[in-house]
Amino acid sequence: MGHFCVVVGCSSKAGRRNGGEKLGFFRFPKKNLHQREQWIASVKRINPDRSKWAPGNHSRICSRHFLQGMPSRDISNPDYKPTIFPTNHFKASTNGDKSRYDRVVARQNRIDKEINLRKVQDKRAQRYIYEINVLAANMTKLKVEENSLLEKKRLLGWRKERLKGAMALEYAEKRRKLSMEKMITRGQTKDNGCQTDSGLHDFIIGSGLTFSCTMEGNEAKCEVLSPGYFDQGLPALFEVATDEMYVKSKPELDDHFDSNFSADNLQGDKSFKAVCGVSEKIFKTVLLCVQEQIVPSRKLSVKKKLTLFFVKLKHNMSYFFLGKIFAISDRYASEIFSQVLKVVFHLSDKFVYWIPQAIIKKNMPNSFKLGFPKCSGIIDASEVKIEAPSDIRGSVLSYSNYKAAYTLKFLICIAPSGFITFISKCYGGRVTDCHLTADSGFLELLRPGDLILADKGFPQVIEEAERRGAFCIMPPFCRGDFQLSEKQNRDGYQCSALRIHVEREIQRLKMFRILQFCEQTLLPDIDKILVS
Repeated sequence: MGHFCVVVGCSSKAGRRNGGEKLGFFRFPKKNLHQREQWIASVKRINPDRSKWAPGNHSRICSRHFLQGMPSRDISNPDYKPTIFPTNHFKASTNGDKSRYDRVVARQNRIDKEINLRKVQDKRAQRYIYEINVLAANMTKLKVEENSLLEKKRLLGWRKERLKGAMALEYAEKRRKLSMEKMITRGQTKDNGCQTDSGLHDFIIGSGLTFSCTMEGNEAKCEVLSPGYFDQGLPALFEVATDEMYVKSKPELDDHFDSNFSADNLQGDKSFKAVCGVSEKIFKTVLLCVQEQIVPSRKLSVKKKLTLFFVKLKHNMSYFFLGKIFAISDRYASEIFSQVLKVVFHLSDKFVYWIPQAIIKKNMPNSFKLGFPKCSGIIDASEVKIEAPSDIRGSVLSYSNYKAAYTLKFLICIAPSGFITFISKCYGGRVTDCHLTADSGFLELLRPGDLILADKGFPQVIEEAERRGAFCIMPPFCRGDFQLSEKQNRDGYQCSALRIHVEREIQRLKMFRILQFCEQTLLPDIDKILVS
């Protein structure tokens, strides 16, 4: 049967020539009730009895009433409901809806495009990181193989040299014995020669020399005859002796490294400072404090464990090397260092505290009494170089433009007497001195009336200190083309001359080489190492 459009005033009919236009007729939605109600409300049709009109199974709306000629299920699309109606019935403005929908679609397409682009970039970055990791693994593998080949070559050359020395020594010994036999035979055939007894003969044979006595007229003549290879001069003797010493001094390849090092051999401040970095008195004091908390093992006593700990701090040797020195494995050396570090940290942490003002004034040097009698501390930031991090975030946070390297930064404060009153935790080398000071908790320690000396890297600390009733003094800045006055120069020189004490304290800390370069394996314990 033919379909009619239910819109009032619309004469569209299926099968009729509608000006050559091809029309489509669409049912009212049944499943989407919200869209169905929108269609009914847009038609605005009522029954003759003024009751609400409801579409039937054969009710249709033609394509003339939709912007794009057909309905859409997208609620943001203007064609979600019919919007074009005859002018004698009512007129709806559709230009705004269509342009709004076009903008929504364009915006959504742009967002989808950006999301897809980010996905592609993330995939490229992941593939780039994967290729870098594979390349690093291959380079490490090649390095290990290269080291293995070099080690084999070295061992092969060692065996060759040892065999060469042994053959040279054996050849020289045969020549010496043959020459001795000839000389003894020659001495026995002389007419007036005298023979030695058996004991002397054994000595002569063993020493490689021949004694001969002869008569020339009425005089007796005694002479010492050398072996055959003595006749070749001293170079031959030195060559044989060198070969013999070379063979005897070479250890067997299968022997392990044997060290005579012992913590009991350390005597005096010179030995303790060279090996452990501390004096004998400090070492024995620390040993007395920790000996009840460190359990001795079958191989190492408490004193040897503490010595290993200080040797690691002072010289920053590898655990493999420490294991060879103390005749233990490298893994056991690492465990001992971590064990002693925890004990020493809990002991040392008690000696870093903020001193009362009365004690500071009592122990203040004369140089501070003249210039800054109210000085409570001197602050400065220092950096410790570390191994390059393996991740990008760690590399960004730890790279220091000042050092042009990957570093960790910490804040230190000392009293005028040189006593360390504050050490912060370590931060990435990228952090500024002001942020480090504010975030480390140092400002919370300031009391009203405290005076802090700092360098030019702490400009914001002045305001924070004043809020707490304290003062912060630093060398004056020279802004623009203006020169500093005579008083400013004098004050700056006086401040810098006293600030040198904190730099000396940092230098004493960095005499322990573990604070000159820190490996990745030590980073979790770097705060404990710094305090210890």
